[in-house]
Amino acid sequence: MAGMDSLYMESVLAELQEVLPGSRISKIYQPAAAELIFKLWNRGSTWRLLLSCEPGRSRLHLVEGSYPNPPAPPRFCQLLRARLVALTDLKQLPGERIVRLSFVGANGSNYQLQAELTGRSANLILVDEQGRVVDALKRIPAEHGKAAILPGEQYQAPQPLAGQLLDNGIPEPPDGLDASALEQWLLAGVRPMSRLLARDISQQVASGRSPRQVLADFAERRRSRDNCFAIVSLEDRPQLLPFKLRALTGKDLAIFTSASAGAEAYYGEFMTSSDQHGPAGEMRGLLKKTLKKLKRRQERILGDKRALGQAADLRQQGELLLAQLHLVRSGEKSITVDNYFLQPPQPITIALDPRLTPQQNVERLFRSYKKIKRSREHIERRLIETEQELLWLEGISLSLAEAQGGEEFLAIRNELAEQGLLKGKKANVVQRGAKGVAGVRKAVSPGGFGISWGVNNRARDYVTKNLCQAADLWFHAHEMPGCHLVLKRGDRGDVPEEDQLFAASLAAGYSRGKNDGIVTVMVTEGRWVAKPKGAKPGLVTVRQFQTLRVAPLRDPGDTGARE
Repeated sequence: MAGMDSLYMESVLAELQEVLPGSRISKIYQPAAAELIFKLWNRGSTWRLLLSCEPGRSRLHLVEGSYPNPPAPPRFCQLLRARLVALTDLKQLPGERIVRLSFVGANGSNYQLQAELTGRSANLILVDEQGRVVDALKRIPAEHGKAAILPGEQYQAPQPLAGQLLDNGIPEPPDGLDASALEQWLLAGVRPMSRLLARDISQQVASGRSPRQVLADFAERRRSRDNCFAIVSLEDRPQLLPFKLRALTGKDLAIFTSASAGAEAYYGEFMTSSDQHGPAGEMRGLLKKTLKKLKRRQERILGDKRALGQAADLRQQGELLLAQLHLVRSGEKSITVDNYFLQPPQPITIALDPRLTPQQNVERLFRSYKKIKRSREHIERRLIETEQELLWLEGISLSLAEAQGGEEFLAIRNELAEQGLLKGKKANVVQRGAKGVAGVRKAVSPGGFGISWGVNNRARDYVTKNLCQAADLWFHAHEMPGCHLVLKRGDRGDVPEEDQLFAASLAAGYSRGKNDGIVTVMVTEGRWVAKPKGAKPGLVTVRQFQTLRVAPLRDPGDTGARE
């Protein structure tokens, strides 16, 4: 994955310039070694601006997700907090991956934060009014003829890139260039330009269009901001684009309404950050936190359920106390009476509230009995809801561990957003029938039976509802999160034991028990599996089943993560 290119950065800057100039700084924090987040307030809204110098992921854009805020700010972050008060302007150097952010300081002085988002050499440098370096995220001594980036040194901007700016006119490419040579000329001679769009332009020229016409068309799209922010799969690799491709053929994975939303999803969900922060890390943290909260709620509800057993005892105590009320004296903390519900009667001690009269103590016991009795239905309902939510979240956790590529991460992100657990808007994931369902895997059994399974909740629902027919065999690890797996029986009648064991082993291999020695797997016909109305994604009911005990098996060609 490469850092943000100058073309995409241009689109992000256009968005930022509409909402950020004039913002006051609420907070600055550093969630990772090479990342800063500015929390800004402007026009009644709060904005979070991310600046990242991480190699291969250097970029800037707005973010909506939550990021960790270390209790002790690192050196550079602490300096920025002390010096900067408000953001006044943002400007991108034409055709470059360098952005100058202008700030006003606490004493009215002016500062510039030079965001050099240039790949491995990316850096953030705070410069004062005299052009001197106040400090930098990465302090760099002078070497190989390059100026030092150290406090007190005069700041020297990087040398501008070669090539003609599109804002200054459309350059004329040399005659006789083939597609590869034209692509290299575009990268070296035209700014701004990205590697993927250079290839797309060269392919348009190779198909017969004139180079000048294609460049003029692209320049007009850029000028009019005819953007389409999308994550596209090309050669099995996800790519972040600010414009639609005209010649190259790729599969749209997700389309976004803003440049920042696309960048946050692309750099967050594709799991290449060594720091594991951002939206992908947020999903893991969110799941861990929510599971912990649900398990605490489950314990409380189970405690309430255990208290239901006291209802009969409270009623008995109330009746015994009422029958022997003449023995009770005001102010007593307890009384021992005969329990006539036992034969022969046995003494029983009943706790009293000394602040109440004997009659009020009787009424207290009957009130407690009725309250517990009324709450029984509510407790049972809450317990079922909590257990289903736990099953769903445990399935999401397994899905995250199994996810391969951005399309599957986006499917998980969207599911969490739909259920209200993840902040931010759901991405518009493009789907085309079966091929558009992220997370469906396929294999063939030793006897030639087709097998399909889903490794995230949407894929599980698709496999169970769309692929599984009444006579097909359906598999799932018993009493643990796992994939929904279907063995297509077709018109072949009985399925040999070898094929059933193979399918069951795959179901075990794509479950939480994938690292266990032996896993118990349910097997049933599709007719006995149903999706309850209103159930969360990935949850089904199974009316009858048999079990097989097998060793977990993974598809040899699968590169999914193992816990």
